[in-house]
Amino acid sequence: MVVPITCDCKKKIAGMLQDSCEIMTLHVPASREDDDIDEYVRQLYELMARLEDVTGNTVTYETLAEGFRKVGLAQYELSEFIRLKKNTPYLIRGSHAMTMLNAAAYMSAERWAAAMHTVNAELKQKAVAGQTVTSKKLPRILLTGSPIVFPNVKIPLLIEEMGGIVAGDETCMGERGMWDPAVIVDDSFDGMMRALANRALRPCPCPTFADNTQRIYRLKQLIKDNQIQGVIYHVLRGCLVYDYEYKKIEEELGALDIPVIRLESDYNEEDVEQLRIRIEAFIELIKRYVAENDIERPQDIVVRSVVNKSGLKVYIIQSIDRRKSLEDIAASKGITMDALLTEMEHIISSGAKLNIDYYIDEVIDDDHQEVLLDYWRSAESDSIEEAYAEFKKMDIGDNIGLEGFVFKTKTGEVTVHAKK
Repeated sequence: MVVPITCDCKKKIAGMLQDSCEIMTLHVPASREDDDIDEYVRQLYELMARLEDVTGNTVTYETLAEGFRKVGLAQYELSEFIRLKKNTPYLIRGSHAMTMLNAAAYMSAERWAAAMHTVNAELKQKAVAGQTVTSKKLPRILLTGSPIVFPNVKIPLLIEEMGGIVAGDETCMGERGMWDPAVIVDDSFDGMMRALANRALRPCPCPTFADNTQRIYRLKQLIKDNQIQGVIYHVLRGCLVYDYEYKKIEEELGALDIPVIRLESDYNEEDVEQLRIRIEAFIELIKRYVAENDIERPQDIVVRSVVNKSGLKVYIIQSIDRRKSLEDIAASKGITMDALLTEMEHIISSGAKLNIDYYIDEVIDDDHQEVLLDYWRSAESDSIEEAYAEFKKMDIGDNIGLEGFVFKTKTGEVTVHAKK
């Protein structure tokens, strides 16, 4: 198994898999200087030699050139697919398009190109016949961040279930995976090997690179070309390089007045409801702004601070994700703490989770937290008013629950020897 080392997680995976099979690592450099390219070319030669040993096949000038031809054909079909995918009304759902692009990682370039040629032919026929997946003007969403890998496609499916459409996919399992062609300036064998290294590193917008201005440029290009109205930034739990880069992306998109929301997920279905409420609120924000401002063309949209419930809901969720104090959240929106807590109750009752442990730890010490937990574990009602009335009866040092044995003091008073 060949494992490209782009981060500490990949390095750990390589170590864990060594007991199961032979592992060969490719160390991806953090920069794109000429020395880095030379080192990567050296690794590619080592990989080639090992593949020849394992398969018994020899990589010749002709077979390498044929590989370039097959990948080039796949890239041509990709460009056609992207062109057809931009059609309005939509010829294909974004979630279906993402799955097809994902398939490139599991098929040979030749097989994938043949399959995409068939898909493109069908889409062209649909365009002529006027057969579209919907006639509605749906919010156009761009997905970026950590890769969304089949079969873990819950986020694109939720986007379209909530009334949006995935109009662009900037993840490494999407369009960018095969977008940039290899440029051969020297048609020797070594020239082709260097073209492979250059193609893998120089245009790549992966956040593993220290200087990643190319990714910001590519995002802006996708937003313009696909008439994007909102960006969902996906962070796979534990994928730190994408998480670190979110703030920079948020600032850049904020300057363009493009709304962006950060979603963290994992390879399971436990967070589906949490994701659903966040995606629903985000898409509702865009829909409402379009309706209120009578926007006909997607490129006309500029979503600013719209004062409505959906916008407030998104702001609260994002602010809690950033661990802002509740007082600061309320003050920034010009609402009272009571109004903020009411809105938080609505968010939670609709299925989302809000983790405010950081705020509780800041304002309530551990002992008082334990007292509160003991009360709610035994309380017969979830009424805040009843809890407040109960705690008003107490004084500092009062015990509201203990375990032990009953005994009499020297003065004859009955009391409890507390053990817990």
